[in-house]
This record gives sequence, structure tokens and C-alpha cells, in this order.
Amino acid sequence: MDIPLCQSEHKPQLLLNNPAAISLYHTAPEQFAGALAPNAELCDAWAEELAPLPVGLALECPPEPDAEHCERPITMHYIEQCKEVYRPLLH
Repeated sequence: MDIPLCQSEHKPQLLLNNPAAISLYHTAPEQFAGALAPNAELCDAWAEELAPLPVGLALECPPEPDAEHCERPITMHYIEQCKEVYRPLLH
């Protein structure tokens, strides 16, 4: 599946997010703005194979704090929670 970011007449941009779409990238690399790998292992492999296309990884955050009552100390704590979740996945 390709995720459309922008459908301008000048440069449509898609995010590659499925291994089956890699062949599409090789046939029309100018159509892609980046790739979202499904896991860290594929992220490294895709970064090598799809260079110079930017490749990233979508990660799930811990549950969000209550948006209505979210003040700076709470948001800073939330950011720290996210970092704790991400570090093991990215190293």
C-alpha cells in the first residue's frame, strides 16, 4: 500500500510502507518521498536498498496523557516514557 502525501501535478509523493512496493520504487523512484518500515530489522535493510530515499520506522507511543490537563511537567514525563519505549527498539 502506498500512502499519498501530496497529489500535486508537479510531483506526487508517496510513502512506501510494504515490501511488495519496493519494485515500484525501483521503477519510479521520483514518485516516492520516503519509506516507513514495519520493523527495525527491515528499516536497516530498506535504508541500504532504497538509498537515498529517507527510511523511517513508525513506533507506538505509550498512552497519551489527558490532553485537557496536560501541562509541561506531564508532557516532559510523557516524552521520557516514549524514549524508554523507543530505545530498545532502535538499538
